Amino acid sequence: MAWELFTQVGSKFKSRASISANGSISFTQGVGMQFNINKDTSPYAKLYYDKDTKRIGIEFVQAEDNHTIKTNFRDDTGFWFSGKAFLTVFDIMPKTTNLYEIEKSDNLLVIKLDTARARKTKDKTIAPVMGELPVGGL
Repeated sequence: MAWELFTQVGSKFKSRASISANGSISFTQGVGMQFNINKDTSPYAKLYYDKDTKRIGIEFVQAEDNHTIKTNFRDDTGFWFSGKAFLTVFDIMPKTTNLYEIEKSDNLLVIKLDTARARKTKDKTIAPVMGELPVGGL
């Protein structure tokens, strides 16, 4: 058996989505790899919302029309698009950036909004709750 060099150092393979408080809908590189979403196959997206199941459906398409949003791809880190108007119209804009589980359903990539969890930040400080002292005192 021959040795094979691991060349994807720093890549993220876990498939998940995030929605920021400013309306950006982002996906990890793992989503693109798992579902074959890239700038050649999926330059545009159409957004759908199912209020009953609290799910966002995304259909990636090749042709631009009056209902598409441009998909932006970052080299080796994933892709994103602005969903601000969509999130505002359906009143589902998060107050903080959250991570979400995703799944494939028919021709849609689905974000399950009921799986939201706050994204960890690089800042390890803990914000005090009203009336409490910060960790370590003042």
